[in-house]
Amino acid sequence: MTHVPAGWERLEATFLVIDINGWSHIVRALGPDPAAAAALVDTFWEKAEAQVKLRDGDIYSWQGDALLAAYRGDPVARAERALETVQAVHAVVHDEIQPACAARLRLTMHAARARREHVWASSALQFSVSSAVTDGTAVAVPRSDGRRRTEELTGHCVNLAFALVEEVTPERTGVEAQVHALLRRHGSRHLERFGPMDEKVLQLAYGETVPYYEGRPPTAPLPPEERLSVTGRPGSSSVPDRSSSRRDRALSLKVAPPSQVGA
Repeated sequence: MTHVPAGWERLEATFLVIDINGWSHIVRALGPDPAAAAALVDTFWEKAEAQVKLRDGDIYSWQGDALLAAYRGDPVARAERALETVQAVHAVVHDEIQPACAARLRLTMHAARARREHVWASSALQFSVSSAVTDGTAVAVPRSDGRRRTEELTGHCVNLAFALVEEVTPERTGVEAQVHALLRRHGSRHLERFGPMDEKVLQLAYGETVPYYEGRPPTAPLPPEERLSVTGRPGSSSVPDRSSSRRDRALSLKVAPPSQVGA
């Protein structure tokens, strides 16, 4: 196994990426003032961050319109916590963010028509997310620009999560086949919440093919014991914040084959 220098961290984890679909189109449709889009996405990320931390996940990156989180611990339990987060975040989108975005788009369309300007928005446009779940080894390398500290994650499983979320159908979730098989083998009921899942194959740029399963997360409200409260889940450990500001978090994706990470 390759030596990891002091200050670096090797972690075995389940990785979750949540990506906003068509965010550039939404930003354009919300009008020339970027504050409207900024307020909408800030509200979403605040709620998504709360759901990740409620389930003891660590947020490593806010890369544009995508979030990267890691869940540690027992392989089955960490995968289940990632899927719980997926369900919770998709429910927040359905119940809160989509209606707020639709209302704002209607106001923008009305104002543009009143000024006889081109209308970029459409009644068919809506706020939605896709998500991807993978598992494996990554290395966290601390970085500092003199004002703040961040951590960069390097690992095939991290790259795979970002590649997978780009492939997944909007409003659906892609689960790496090995994670799906692990949960099936242990009789986890978390997969049942996603209904029938389609088996698919992701073709990576360098020739590797990766099987995965795609399903639609339920948008029904979570059971009371899984809902977010002000104090969080009783008995849950506090999750260390990896940066003074979530807007300062950054990720450098370094394409590394599996043999170079954890080998």
